[in-house]
Amino acid sequence: MWEYRQFRPRVRRPSKDHSKDVWDKAPIVTSVISSVVIALVGLYVSSSFQKSQLAVTREANAAQLAITAQKNQSDVRIEELRLASQLLESLVSPDSKKRRIATLMLPSALSNQQMTQQILTALTDDSDPGVRVAAINKLGTATTQQAALALEGVHADASRPEAERALARDLATKVALNSNLPRNTAFLFASAPGGLAYELDRLGGGVFTHYLVKGLTGEADRDGDGVVRIDELAKYVDQAVPQEIGGADVLGRSVRFNPIAPKNDGSKFKPFLELSGSPDLEVISLNPGVATKRIALVVGVEEYQATSMLKLRYVRSDAQKVAETFKKVGIATTTLLDPGEAEIKGALKRIITGLSPEDSFYFYFAGHGWSTSGENMLGPSDLRTTEKGVVGGVSIEELKNLLRGTPTRASFAFFDVCRNEIVFSASR
Repeated sequence: MWEYRQFRPRVRRPSKDHSKDVWDKAPIVTSVISSVVIALVGLYVSSSFQKSQLAVTREANAAQLAITAQKNQSDVRIEELRLASQLLESLVSPDSKKRRIATLMLPSALSNQQMTQQILTALTDDSDPGVRVAAINKLGTATTQQAALALEGVHADASRPEAERALARDLATKVALNSNLPRNTAFLFASAPGGLAYELDRLGGGVFTHYLVKGLTGEADRDGDGVVRIDELAKYVDQAVPQEIGGADVLGRSVRFNPIAPKNDGSKFKPFLELSGSPDLEVISLNPGVATKRIALVVGVEEYQATSMLKLRYVRSDAQKVAETFKKVGIATTTLLDPGEAEIKGALKRIITGLSPEDSFYFYFAGHGWSTSGENMLGPSDLRTTEKGVVGGVSIEELKNLLRGTPTRASFAFFDVCRNEIVFSASR
């Protein structure tokens, strides 16, 4: 039999239209993207505006600071002019005491160095001796050729008291030497030009070096701040050395033959400072952790090949004491004992030309020294003497030239040598 079945047509359901869904969602996506873009643009605009505002604020602050600084400078200048006016009035006062005080204050009151030196030069002719001496001393603190010439003029004036002429002569020499030094450089000698350096058995070394070491290890730190400055060190040895030498049985470190002996006025015992820069230049910090690079060359010449040279006894030990002092405070130190001329010059050139503007350099020399036609010389071990004079030597001017060619943060040189003029010989 046939069985009847009703067949229902199968209805094919349409598949989901994905492209239509995307288009349906497009407004939503577009809206989200638009919101993000708008937010980003807003942030960018806001950031740019803030940066612009910050730049404007900075410029305004800088302008305000500049105006304030200019006003402060104007106020300082006005005050300076007021003080200068008062000092100038005091300088023409009939009261010599006022003139003397005004003379002493003048260099710090006037910023124009040339004008200051011109006024001081005029004051060297004042009727009051105290004013004249004050003016001469103030000219002696300058580092210009103008001041040196003014002091030379005072020295050449035969109508002046001998004490004023002698003071002017010494200061003229010092000013001329200072003006010849590279910037931020100090040379500390055992004696003034024409003077002598001495060894003392009781100290077991050179008198100058003995007190130099004591000063560098803290005794010269007068204000107790842990820093030995060049002014403190120079004043310390200047006071200590003459007291130690006066009347003592000492041996000079000089070249013999025919030395021109310095006048016996006490100046031959006094150390001598040549300085180009601030008297507050830091020589040594007694505190640990000094960041700056510091390099030293220490030279001691005790044994000389020339048998005519005066025998020295304590130079090597002096050099070793100074080297140990430098090393204790972190100064990288090279020590040369009894080197020849080429070795000294080579070491100086190698070390100095390798310095950077942030470095500090130290040089110490002990041994024979002398002066010829005003030029100070250091005696290497291979120094020779003849009937016509000394052959060889290291000129201190050569050291100055090397330092001029290599700027440093600061440079210091210490010389325990004689500086007396010689005709046919030399000495420490």
